[in-house]
Amino acid sequence: MLKYVLVGMGYDAQLIDHQLRRATARNYTLERSELKQFFETNYSQIYFIFFENLFTLESSLKQKGNKSQREELDSILFVFEKILQLLPEKINNRWQFHSIGLLQLQQIQWLAQLLHNSRNLGSIPSSGSILKKLLHTGNSVKIRSEGIRLYLLWLQALQENSSDEQLTLFACLVPGFPAVSSQIGPCTLDTLINPSYNLSDVKIAAEDITPLLPSVLGEKISDDQTLYFLQILLKYMVIQAASLEWKNKDKQESGFKFLFALFKKFYLSHLFPSFTKFTNLYNPVLEIPQMRPKPLYINVTRNNESVYSTRDQYLAARVAFIKWLVTFFLEKKYTATNQNTKNGGEMLPKIIQSVTANPSTQEKAIELEASGTTEQDRSHSNSSTLSERRLSTSSFCSIEEEHQPVYEMVQRVLFSSQANVNFINEVFHQGFLLPSCEASAIKKVVKVYRKWILQENKPPFMAEPEKSETDDDVVDHPEHLSVLLTDNKETIQQSRHRRTSSWGRTYSFTNAINRGCVFEEENANIQAGIQSTLQVFLTNSANVFLLEPCTDVSKILEEQIDVCKAVLSIYRHMIMELNMSKKTWEQLLRVLLKITEAIMPKQQDLHNRDIFAEHMAGLLFRTLIVAWIRANLSVYISRELWDELLSVLSSLTAWNELIAEWAKIMDSLTVVLARCVYSLDMNDLPLDKLSEQKEKKQRGRGNKI
Repeated sequence: MLKYVLVGMGYDAQLIDHQLRRATARNYTLERSELKQFFETNYSQIYFIFFENLFTLESSLKQKGNKSQREELDSILFVFEKILQLLPEKINNRWQFHSIGLLQLQQIQWLAQLLHNSRNLGSIPSSGSILKKLLHTGNSVKIRSEGIRLYLLWLQALQENSSDEQLTLFACLVPGFPAVSSQIGPCTLDTLINPSYNLSDVKIAAEDITPLLPSVLGEKISDDQTLYFLQILLKYMVIQAASLEWKNKDKQESGFKFLFALFKKFYLSHLFPSFTKFTNLYNPVLEIPQMRPKPLYINVTRNNESVYSTRDQYLAARVAFIKWLVTFFLEKKYTATNQNTKNGGEMLPKIIQSVTANPSTQEKAIELEASGTTEQDRSHSNSSTLSERRLSTSSFCSIEEEHQPVYEMVQRVLFSSQANVNFINEVFHQGFLLPSCEASAIKKVVKVYRKWILQENKPPFMAEPEKSETDDDVVDHPEHLSVLLTDNKETIQQSRHRRTSSWGRTYSFTNAINRGCVFEEENANIQAGIQSTLQVFLTNSANVFLLEPCTDVSKILEEQIDVCKAVLSIYRHMIMELNMSKKTWEQLLRVLLKITEAIMPKQQDLHNRDIFAEHMAGLLFRTLIVAWIRANLSVYISRELWDELLSVLSSLTAWNELIAEWAKIMDSLTVVLARCVYSLDMNDLPLDKLSEQKEKKQRGRGNKI
């Protein structure tokens, strides 16, 4: 890559070859700091060479578009990537702002007025919007994916200095979502790339931005474009979070926070229409959910496979986001990084590889290029070289070893504030609300909670909060409660108006907050304690039981039964292994009573069997009764809860499973009672011994006779 830039700047090729052969002895690696220093010294020349080559190549691509030109485009974009990665401080100061990204309405009007005054009526060239050319919806899918990747790098560098139009463009990167409201009206990606301006006072129009490499007939396109581009967006938000070479390394973390805040602002309400901010580990709302009707399940084809889904158009995207979030909290399997890489584990474009190769290899490459386009070239898609270099190294599920530190950094960000902890638990709450056809995603959420609840090393938010003097005063002196609350409100209001170091230069603080560019001070005291986590889990996980089962499709029914049994397994471990507070025990008992009452019919219909209830009956009754006994041995259970238990179980006496489980529990309790109170072993009673002696005597007499 370095030679490609240097030769373009007019440096001696032989001298560069000598230096590159020295680099070969070091496995073609250059320190990132050396590259950054070189780019900072020659940033203007490098950008000029890049821009000139891209502009020249664009016209030839439209005329021919053969394989060699596509490889050259790949190399040019590689240099552009290096500009973004190695010069983040300059980009943050809006260096080459309009050339890289957006030609805005203000600039269009200014240029229009300029041309009008000089009477040069015509069109304004569109060569200044590099990223818009890449993001054009007429491009091949893989070129658009590359555009998204580079656009995210640019946004990470700009952060608080980005404009409203850039944020709106971020909201339009994933197709299939509603148009985004803005100052100029509803916006889509097409209208942002080629806007229609009302310039009636001058006879001028902006030249339309056209795709660099249009999609070709026969190109493989995903059945669900929304899902595909959402996965692209989520993937590159993470794996590129630490790719910018900032002098201040804290900027890497703030870059991810910035993109994540934008994602939540623009996409979250569409992915999760029922998303609520009432999920709060620090002040839990423990209202037990109600029974939900089953959705209408339909048969759809995904990846040439027939699966069940619902008519919810964003269901697949919702599941993808939940699975994406889960990956940060489960044990990850890291795959080995491709060895054919340079400059920090990156696959170099083919042209740059050939430039840095030995002379004989270069000569062969020149001969091949001179021989003309082969049959393979003619059948080559418009973006093959790009796809080989960018997307083949890792899938959306696998994680390469080089990205391990980035995933750890993102996990730290997700655990960095109370708001983020509540966000995670609400997303998992939404996971419990998924239809049974998406059981694989629900099981992943259950697996995360199982790990958090049962493992010895718990996540930081499950640590017990430190009791302050204020808390003690509230307990001991309740008459001061109103005074403390008033003081607390004043403190919160004052903190809301405190400016942070990331306050933008060109925007007011309030406007920056609304645009998602500046973050209000976050409460970093995330210790909520294990009890509140258990209470929220119990409340939210009840939703997997409180969904009307689909008895028409056996596969979906079996999936729901498996999920419910997995949740009950966690309940049983909590009952037998964990120390729980009175509030947690009561919530567990209420949840179990609600589930039992909701899914177990009072009368068994032999002609219309409830298969779901039959599969859950024995396990559910056993869990409920054992939980009740363990709760009474640990805390005081109110009379109201006892009355509710009596009412529920009395109405279900038609179930043989209830009678059998009750009998087993009573036998077990009798054995324990006899041993603890009377010091008797029910398996070795004194009267049994006397009976055995009598039998022996009677046998002895019978033998004598």
